[in-house]
Amino acid sequence: MTRPACQATAATLLVAALLIVGCRATSNRGDRDSSTLLENFRPAAGRVYSGGAPTASAAFEALMKLEIHTIVSVDGARPDTESARTRGMRYVHIPIGYDGINEHARLSLTRLMKECEGPIYIHCHHGRHRAPAAAALACQTVGLMDRSEATAFMRQAGTSAHYVGLWRDVEDFRLPADTSDLPKLVEIAEVDHITAIMAGIDRAWDRLKTSRASGWQPPASHPDILPAHESLLLEEGLRESARHAGSDAAPSLRTKLETAEAIARELRSALLRQDAAIADRHFHRLRESCRNCHSQHRNGAE
Repeated sequence: MTRPACQATAATLLVAALLIVGCRATSNRGDRDSSTLLENFRPAAGRVYSGGAPTASAAFEALMKLEIHTIVSVDGARPDTESARTRGMRYVHIPIGYDGINEHARLSLTRLMKECEGPIYIHCHHGRHRAPAAAALACQTVGLMDRSEATAFMRQAGTSAHYVGLWRDVEDFRLPADTSDLPKLVEIAEVDHITAIMAGIDRAWDRLKTSRASGWQPPASHPDILPAHESLLLEEGLRESARHAGSDAAPSLRTKLETAEAIARELRSALLRQDAAIADRHFHRLRESCRNCHSQHRNGAE
């Protein structure tokens, strides 16, 4: 039976508070690595929490102490379902991008809140951007938050204002008129990580080229294209590509992806300063970096 949405025991809240303190203090402990707890852990509302991915046994143990029943990953990486299952917790996988929460994900989060037993922990990789946005939207589906509370939670979590798609989809959320045929919830979503990430990189690159042709301004024909935002999506995509490349990937591929990520970061910094000349320089550097990588790792494809 699903627990009441707004009920949280005093013990659960105490553990949550201790867990937050523990996460902040861990970096000062010589005998315990910070990865053993939950990065950016934060109570959202009622039975919902958000934060970073549980990456070690101690993190899953911490979730058990919070009486978490359902763990939700909105990251693209494969969830550690076995660690959750052996501790009596269920995993649900609803991957989303930095560019927003698509319709399938919105409907899946709606079903999650309608059907899954709580408390619920929603995480992405680091727990600052995608997870708080997903938690804020999920809470709106059952009335745990209104729009202003949802956006306030994202601000408290540190969700970057540059991820305009995440903010847009939380601010514009409306409960679906028909919730009779919501998507099936799965433990592991079928995601071709590298292909999906690279497709997102390609789209962000195309939008960057369009904005550059307009003097690094939003094009008149596409006023929704914000150059600094597109460079941020590009940077995140390159970081995710390096993370998902796998241990069997050539070391040179990971190095090239990390180099391209650093250039994309410099490009974004120049765009935020509105320094078009420096932005052009980094744009050309990034283009050459990508071409060199493609020529070696994509059989000469440009």
